Amino acid sequence: MKKLISVLMAAMLAFAMLPVTVLAEDGPSNAPYAFLYAEELDNNGAQTANRFTFYNECTVYDNVYDGIHYNKDTNELCFDREVTDTKLRICANMMGDDFAIRIDGKTALEQIVVWGDGYGGNLTVKGSGELTVNARKNFDMAIAMQAEGTAGKVSFDNNIKATLYGKECAVKIIGSTAKSSGDAFSFANSQSVDISKKDCVTEQYENIDGVYPSGYKLWGGLVCDSASDPDGVYTVSQGWRGDDEDTVLFWVHRYIYLPKYDTYMEDNSFGDYGSLEFTEDEWAQQTNYAPRQEPSDEPAMLDYYDADNLDADWNYSANQAINPNDPDGLYGYSSYSSESGGVTEYGYAIDHYIQAPNSDKLIKDADFKTIYLTEDEFTEAGWEIVMGTRDVTLECENSVNSSWMQVYKDSNGKKYAVEWGENVYDFTENEGVQVGDNFYYYLEKNESVSVSSLTPSIIEVKNDGVYNYEITAKEFVYNGGSSEPVTPPAPAKISIAKATVTGVKNKVYTGKNLTQSIVVKVSGKTLKNGTDYTVKYTNNKDVGTATLTVTGKGGYTGSVKKAFAINPKATALTKVTAGKKQFTAQWKKQATQTTGYQIQYSLKSDFASAKTVTVSKNGTLKTTVKKLSAKKKYYVRIRTYKTVGKTKYYSAWSAAKTVKTK
Repeated sequence: MKKLISVLMAAMLAFAMLPVTVLAEDGPSNAPYAFLYAEELDNNGAQTANRFTFYNECTVYDNVYDGIHYNKDTNELCFDREVTDTKLRICANMMGDDFAIRIDGKTALEQIVVWGDGYGGNLTVKGSGELTVNARKNFDMAIAMQAEGTAGKVSFDNNIKATLYGKECAVKIIGSTAKSSGDAFSFANSQSVDISKKDCVTEQYENIDGVYPSGYKLWGGLVCDSASDPDGVYTVSQGWRGDDEDTVLFWVHRYIYLPKYDTYMEDNSFGDYGSLEFTEDEWAQQTNYAPRQEPSDEPAMLDYYDADNLDADWNYSANQAINPNDPDGLYGYSSYSSESGGVTEYGYAIDHYIQAPNSDKLIKDADFKTIYLTEDEFTEAGWEIVMGTRDVTLECENSVNSSWMQVYKDSNGKKYAVEWGENVYDFTENEGVQVGDNFYYYLEKNESVSVSSLTPSIIEVKNDGVYNYEITAKEFVYNGGSSEPVTPPAPAKISIAKATVTGVKNKVYTGKNLTQSIVVKVSGKTLKNGTDYTVKYTNNKDVGTATLTVTGKGGYTGSVKKAFAINPKATALTKVTAGKKQFTAQWKKQATQTTGYQIQYSLKSDFASAKTVTVSKNGTLKTTVKKLSAKKKYYVRIRTYKTVGKTKYYSAWSAAKTVKTK
């Protein structure tokens, strides 16, 4: 098989940035393309060669920049000193809804850019001090957030004084699902922030000036034929993952034609994040995808090596020819010219090639004598030139109006393309598009959408003449067209079997069913009782061991159990009377849920080295403790107990009384 032409896979980051509807999370994502870095800019806002990475591919990097470090436990980028001496832009992707920048003293930055990538990416500025961003006004906004289908929010703590500059606005949140600017911004110290244009919230998905060039270039690659889908359009690209040039990878993508732009769009519903990945060995062994070739107007090339240097990194090439007397042999020719009597004659020098011993490489046949033929002799003798083939390349480098696009398939297999923030393009009947768990449709003014079957939850957000409708109905009709039920697949539920349950405490018997005030967290996220889980109690009235069971609900499944003790009520000493080397203790009767009592006494107020006397009947209300030391002060206290099965449950100790023996 011919070697595939290498195609740089710079588009992989672009795929990761496409909008996806998922729940936002706390803490950085474990995805390999989650990152946090600072890059140094020049006076004009252009990138320099200096980049300082604090988090990437699930790894925290320390000591990369003096005075700045990333704390993964708190999910904070911490400025440990005043940083005003360099021109830094902070860039974060998929760092979670609790991501924060903590400053101490004065900090000056060129810009802050946060991507959500469908995972969640809020920004909170914490600490105390002064933050200045974009003072040189190189950028349209000081803080740019690509919320990417999440309710991205920007917040400032009370003790932060922020001065933000922007030619367009101080802060812009793009692709947000926030329902109002109040949901998107929180300026605790607003008098020091330019908030006159802070409501730059838009549903339209667009590029950030200075971070990505205007326009999104669609990618192509070498066309592949798929044995399982002969009518589909597929490509393969070859490259490496990161800096590991020892691991050659092949990526297969599926494409759909976009009539509006006369180009092809990658189908992101194909494979993982829009592609299938193969190692070099896997690619050689798979049989479904084969790079497509077409006839070339150039001769086919035959590669051969020096017989004495088969391991060389270089090789020779010759044009391949067919010998009419040996059609199965491998022959190659090179052109030559000779001059005689002022006449130049052109012809071919032909050699025979064989496979080297113990190798799959070709070498010249040393026993074959080179044949020299003129062009006419070559043709007259019946020799033929083998014409080559060339790899077919999919051309789709058109710009798409600075919009990001993504292709989806509904449950019936129909394909749609979404121009984010504008329209849905269906290549058959213009029905709709499936995005995550819901259906979204972006309408221009005066367009309409009718919803059937279910009562929809419709949320309207007005920005610059564009309306955003979120439709949770599972059946729908667009602009009076025909309707087909399209039920999205149920999202995978999250197990709470290993949830963290706090707030469980032991209780005291009251005669009523006892409950707990608990907090349930999964992966750091606090769940809501009644929405995300339910709680059921067993044996939670009488003295003994009670159990609470937390069971997942909605998007959560599984259960987790926690036990707690219900202890008997306490009692109190009524009198302690001294005797000769003894004392008599009396107490109040505890009749309910009580088996007996324990009296404890000690020569020390902290009851160190204390001794205990057990009274096994709850009707007995006094006891005498003998064989004590004479004329000694004793501390005395009492508690109740109840035996359940083989376990004793004890009340709290009563207040202590003192007595001095005679």
